Amino acid sequence: MEYFIAFKNTDFVIKAERFLIAQKLRVVMQPLPSQLHSGCGLCLRIDPCDVKLALRILAEGGVEETMLFSRDPKDNQYSYVDINEVERNSNGSMLGAKL
Repeated sequence: MEYFIAFKNTDFVIKAERFLIAQKLRVVMQPLPSQLHSGCGLCLRIDPCDVKLALRILAEGGVEETMLFSRDPKDNQYSYVDINEVERNSNGSMLGAKL
């Protein structure tokens, strides 16, 4: 499974990448997968073991309005889950992405 963090605008993507690399997290900036329609069209791909830490670092750094997606290969295709939507449905409000 992989995780993608999408952002409202490209300034946030660049700022987020700098914050996370400074904390020695491995991230890859890439176009948002075509199956997803959120944010500015760019995202950061991040290792599953680093997602919680990355979201905390971004929140502390003032990078807000992130969107978190997971990607899982199924039957030679990718299946995407909007983690933010899962959180909204589970607690009725959205204060930030959680895992």
